[in-house]
Amino acid sequence: MNTRSLRKRLIESLRHAAAFNSNLVVGPEVVLWPDPDRQWEVVVPLLQVALPELLVLGDYAPEKRMGPVIWIKTMVAGQLEPVAGTPIVYLPGMSKQHLTRLGEARLEMQPLLEYLYTGCCWQHRNGKEWTVAAFLQNEEEGLGLHLAQDAATKESLLACLPTLFENDQILFPGHQLNAQFFRNLLLPDILPVLLSWLEAGEPFLSGFTAEKRAIFWAICEEQFGLTPTEALRAEAARRLGQQHNAWRQAWEHFANAPHKYPGIQQLLRAAMPDEQGQALPESSWPQINEAAEARLRGQLAGLQREEAAAIQAGLARLEEEHGKRRHWVWAELQQAPLAQALESLNRLARLTAQSYPSAGISELRHYYETKGYQVDQAVRHTLAAVDSGQDREAVSRIIRELYLPWLETLTEKFQRLAAEAISVFRGAVAYQEQDSFVLFVDALRWELAAEFAERFRREGLQVEMQAGWCALPSLTPTAKPAVSPVAGKISGTSQCTEFRPQTVANKDLSTAHFRDLLAHNGFFYYEPGSAISAGQKYWQEIGDIDTKGHAEGSNMVRRTDELYRLVQESLAHAFAQGIQQVRIVTDHGWLLVPGGLPKAALPKDHAETRWGRCALIKEGAKSDLLQLPWRWNPSVFIAYAPGISFFKANEEYAHGGLSLQECLVPTLIVRSSRTSSGKIARHKWTGLRCRIEADSPLPGYEVDIRTKFSEPRSSIVIPSGCSIADGKCTLIVDDAAEQQAAMIVLLDPSGMIVHKVNTTVGEN
Repeated sequence: MNTRSLRKRLIESLRHAAAFNSNLVVGPEVVLWPDPDRQWEVVVPLLQVALPELLVLGDYAPEKRMGPVIWIKTMVAGQLEPVAGTPIVYLPGMSKQHLTRLGEARLEMQPLLEYLYTGCCWQHRNGKEWTVAAFLQNEEEGLGLHLAQDAATKESLLACLPTLFENDQILFPGHQLNAQFFRNLLLPDILPVLLSWLEAGEPFLSGFTAEKRAIFWAICEEQFGLTPTEALRAEAARRLGQQHNAWRQAWEHFANAPHKYPGIQQLLRAAMPDEQGQALPESSWPQINEAAEARLRGQLAGLQREEAAAIQAGLARLEEEHGKRRHWVWAELQQAPLAQALESLNRLARLTAQSYPSAGISELRHYYETKGYQVDQAVRHTLAAVDSGQDREAVSRIIRELYLPWLETLTEKFQRLAAEAISVFRGAVAYQEQDSFVLFVDALRWELAAEFAERFRREGLQVEMQAGWCALPSLTPTAKPAVSPVAGKISGTSQCTEFRPQTVANKDLSTAHFRDLLAHNGFFYYEPGSAISAGQKYWQEIGDIDTKGHAEGSNMVRRTDELYRLVQESLAHAFAQGIQQVRIVTDHGWLLVPGGLPKAALPKDHAETRWGRCALIKEGAKSDLLQLPWRWNPSVFIAYAPGISFFKANEEYAHGGLSLQECLVPTLIVRSSRTSSGKIARHKWTGLRCRIEADSPLPGYEVDIRTKFSEPRSSIVIPSGCSIADGKCTLIVDDAAEQQAAMIVLLDPSGMIVHKVNTTVGEN
């Protein structure tokens, strides 16, 4: 592959034209560059940056180092300003033959005749002016490339000449260069350009040069059999939807990133052909998907009054009919929510139909840790897939039919076993924290932590997940201190005031006192974005799942991705500042039942303190409720709502009770997999090309440009990602991303982001 730069080679050749033997002749006063067809004119301004001695014959514009003959004469003579080296005069539209006939020319042009004798011409050895094609092919002066001789190749070469000059890293293959090679340089990926034109029409092409527009037209006609005119946009949309031949590739490109082309949907809707006499690809047309969603909504409604076994069989049939739509572009555009929810509903049906061991609390715990939690995940995923009221109602009734019996039975078994094995809760010893960074994530339920752990592993992090019982009751005032470094400073004979304990110094464990105890135990309360010092210990708190759950009910399922991003950012920041391991802890889990939890009776005058799922019974009041010792004073007994019931008004989200979902809490130990450090030192945009340099060679590392730094699918690079093993690389982004805010990310060999830099596409 030839890696020589046309720009550098042309500069060398122009300057070499002024070379002479001082022992034989006097040096040329000037180098004339005749260009009768104006082939080089477009790149002359680019050349002048590196060739300050390059002057242009034309209208008077000294800021462009351009002017008429009289200005050229004074510049060559050094009367206006000194010119470094031998002046080079570019003569657009003039040939050497024109120079020899200057005596017949207009009076103002005749002074150039002198330079035929005092200067020299930059020309081929055969005496002809250099064309771009001739220079590229010439082995002595140019690059020695092999060019096809057809007109399309020559036209394409001239059209992409600025690109050849702007990019010094172009690799010229050893075989013959043709029109397709040069078109690919000007339009490196025709598919996003085609789709952008299809979406926006003629305004999209307004920024194209005439040469670039001609190339675009030629490619469309040759590859797609269609001239890209405004009148044919509807026809182009029809062909895109039919996915025949080259349009199949265009469809796949659209389907991979449909959010980039929002206007195409309406074009497809209007372009859907009549089904008579032709087989349509169902996946292409929004009307077909919408009709299927409406049909599925009605089919789910028909299952709501069936028994569990009939619901399971019915869901399996619906999966066969609608499951394929999850792979359609409309699912990517969030327009197939019920088809998306159907996958989780089927998993919920299968899992709740399976039996599980429950002879002892350890068996029940093992079942939930390894398999049972997937039921809760399936419920959450189903609810997260739907948005509208009618879709939510359709899936919620199916969820209740399948989930409530399983959850109620599981919780009743757990409560019975917990009452028999209360020592597993009472015997917990306060953990003496040794980690240098502890991240407290409020209400990180086991099933959610399991999902986060898997996502961390896919990003290349090392994750260990441990299980433990929360402090009872499963409320933040009680449970949070138990997983913190200050657990040993809490009084075991605390007074139960709103389930909040006191310190051994008999101070109420308010937020201020909690932070004071952290500092006393050598832990800084860490604020996001602060610097981290070596040898110091930190405690950080994030997450508002609990707050959102109480406020939004089952709608809080949409908040879990927000929580994941918060945890991810905290980990990335800690690892970037040298922390090698982060321990993630939580206080409790929660129950989530669409439609609400059943209500249990507890008269207000029977309770000192009553929360949704637990209460402190007044002394002397009679109650048949299960009562277990409080974590911070075993002489204080807390009453629990039976099963999954709720003491107050109907709620969908609750905690504080006695269930595996509320009481089995995870600890995640997350370790950085980074083997070496690296940073993006600098970057520079040239059009849609971004030249990136790292602070050192980074074997195995890659860089990418994304609109969301943590989402690989938001990459705007064609193709996604690029090796930066030698410390440098150049990325090309999609045309549609111009002027868009983005982030350059550096990824280590495991795929973990180790550095990121904000940028705006095309701006330095």
